[in-house]
Amino acid sequence: MEIVHRDIKCENILITENYNIKLTDLSFSKFVSSKRLNCSTYCCSLSYAPPEILITRPYDGKTSDIWSLGVVLYVMLNKKIPFNRKNMKLMYQQQVKRDWEHRSSVEKIISENVKLCIDNLLQPEPRKRWTIDQILDSDWIKMDRRLVNMTEQESLALVEVPNQKNNQKKHLKKIKADRSDTQQILGKRSKNFLV
Repeated sequence: MEIVHRDIKCENILITENYNIKLTDLSFSKFVSSKRLNCSTYCCSLSYAPPEILITRPYDGKTSDIWSLGVVLYVMLNKKIPFNRKNMKLMYQQQVKRDWEHRSSVEKIISENVKLCIDNLLQPEPRKRWTIDQILDSDWIKMDRRLVNMTEQESLALVEVPNQKNNQKKHLKKIKADRSDTQQILGKRSKNFLV
């Protein structure tokens, strides 16, 4: 699908009683073209922002969402954010150097497959970051065959989305979202803060 969320974070993910995932807060979501650098609005929550957003360059919305999914997965396993969110310069340096680690109590019990998945989702180079197809084809997902096959409802939802695309596009154009915390912080600092 050619839509990006641009604010994936734990607070925007709901889990139903049947363990289905629902994404909420679509205020920054956007229909995108197939070109790589299809976004230039610097939105999302700072703790979940990838390096390309922190340095205010045009970015691929899909790979940005993949980074945010990596942070969500890390938080789910470790109960903490992987990077220092109080100092944006330090946060960027930690991201680029891949300077993060799992809690020692978690490191011992999680699979190598999920570690590999997180490593590839939190890949600082957007072109090397896994795509959604690579995630779905990963050994970690394949550990539970139920995750590989879509239910009838999930398949139907994918068929219905293109039919609703035009109505959603009109609705999304009407939304005037407040500036995100990332936009506010980026607006307050000089362009060369990372140098």
